[in-house]
Order: sequence, then C-alpha cells, then structure tokens
Amino acid sequence: MAYDYDVNKLALYVSDDGGSELTFHAIYQASLFAKDWLPFCRKYKVEQPAPQGYFSAKNVATSGGSQSFRRDSTIWLSGLLIGQVKFEEMQNRIKRVEKSKRVPDEIWREHKGFREWDSKVNPRDQQTILEGCAEDSAKLVLL
Repeated sequence: MAYDYDVNKLALYVSDDGGSELTFHAIYQASLFAKDWLPFCRKYKVEQPAPQGYFSAKNVATSGGSQSFRRDSTIWLSGLLIGQVKFEEMQNRIKRVEKSKRVPDEIWREHKGFREWDSKVNPRDQQTILEGCAEDSAKLVLL
C-alpha cells in the first residue's frame, strides 16, 4: 500500500486472467481496510505501512513513526488495536470466501462490481470493472 500516493492517479490495477470473483472480493476487502489503515499510517507517520509486517513487528510500539507524539498514548493505542482487529477480520473474511469458493450474498449486495458480475459468462470474457472514478477518489481497475 502506497499511503502517500496521489489519490488522483491509478491506485490499483489488477489483471485477472481467470476472471475470479474471489480475486475481486479480496481486493474489495483490502480497499475497505485501507480506508481506515492508511489515514492511521499518515497521522502517526508509520514507516512500514504494510499491515502484515507492521503488526508482526516484535515491538509495534517502537516500529517507526514520528516522535512528535507519545507511542503509549491511549489514542494511538486504541487506533492501533482497532486497526489490528480490522486487519484480522479482513483476513478472516477473505479466507472464509477462499475456503468456500463463493462470495456470500450479503457481500454481493454491498458493491456494484459484484452485482455487475455475470457468472454465466466465460471468465475470460468478463467485463472490466473500474471503480472510484470520482475526481477525488482512488481508482481501482480489475481486468
């Protein structure tokens, strides 16, 4: 995740030759997580914004960032714990879908990219999904 990347440029481009709704689901879940995680990284100047590495650091409380705030502050700690819980929840949702090989109906209703998905079409003929095309939002392209 490039947390300092210009949001007016292409932020994520995935070419999925298999046309898998599971790939789209994983990207969708990661984008939901990133909406909370990346602002936390910016605010606290986290030097390693990749959550897997950040949360697995031996001492998360000292793993980079600005010295202009106290790492032991309750605000930072609560944000960190919420981020870690959301990251684990995201991983679990992706793993459940991967295991069942099916995106749950409630997720299909959440995002228009799923509603536009046609499971009867050959995956190689699946239409391109382009999301977040508003001027002030990041772009996601799934081919």
